[in-house]
Amino acid sequence: MSFDAKTIQVALQTAKRPELARILSGVWNISLNEYSTSLWKTISEPPSLEVELRQAFETEFCRIGFTEKQAQSYCSELERNRLLQTATHLTASEGPTFLALHNLALLGMPQGETYFVGSYSGVPFANAAWSGCLNFSNRIDLESVISVNAPGFSELKRADNDRYEILQTDASL
Repeated sequence: MSFDAKTIQVALQTAKRPELARILSGVWNISLNEYSTSLWKTISEPPSLEVELRQAFETEFCRIGFTEKQAQSYCSELERNRLLQTATHLTASEGPTFLALHNLALLGMPQGETYFVGSYSGVPFANAAWSGCLNFSNRIDLESVISVNAPGFSELKRADNDRYEILQTDASL
């Protein structure tokens, strides 16, 4: 497959990904540094965060040890940037694609900004994630990711085994 903009745009259109095709065609000829910097530019004034969401973030920031002033500052930054990396991309066995995406997002981050990471393992979305699992693929054994002597290993192993059994059952249907 050729890696020119037109070929990729047609392939994305064929795959019914018109929005991704439109976005990539608009940035195809700029450098990664320029693109990453553009991710941090605000092009419009976003609406305020919902009061309950802001309060939940402030409460959580205080719970993990930040002062009320720091919590309010971080909430203001979240409200301004609307950037929150979610847990479905944070695993001990994360592959090179997500590592590259994190690096791209951070490459153009302005000095003094915060890259928030929301880490929660209890909600699998539309992927192979399973609550409690550190390793979301069957390419790497859990024992290769975390020591069998680590606290909580048996619970993680049980979740990993449960996930594997469900995937095997689904595959046989």
